[in-house]
Amino acid sequence: MLRRRRLGRTGLEVSVIGFGGTWISELPMEEAKRVVRRAFELGINYFDTAKLDGDSEEKIGVALEDVRDKCVIATKTGSRTRKDVYSDIKCSLKRLRTDRLDIIQLHGIDDEKTLEKAINFGGALEACKRARS
Repeated sequence: MLRRRRLGRTGLEVSVIGFGGTWISELPMEEAKRVVRRAFELGINYFDTAKLDGDSEEKIGVALEDVRDKCVIATKTGSRTRKDVYSDIKCSLKRLRTDRLDIIQLHGIDDEKTLEKAINFGGALEACKRARS
């Protein structure tokens, strides 16, 4: 079993090694499912994916559906507005076959203007707070 650590102030306990989902979009569904499931069996409980990672959300969702409560799932969005981010969240929930996302990351915020758009009124942060409730 891999060691676990608390992830910042989230209270989430995650394996010290996480699983990044980008590359599994290149695998057939059954092979991807076996790889993800094997990672889980070896003690990995942190799975990071994104809408931008091809069909990795679907593959991770299928592989972990029956053990969802034992996993921490993180996904990302490149959107910046409340409406677009909320839509992305709803779609990710469906693709991941879950009723919640443990972590939502805003992908590609690399300057102050983009950050301001994301955190101000009508921005991505509002959608994340709405999804949380």
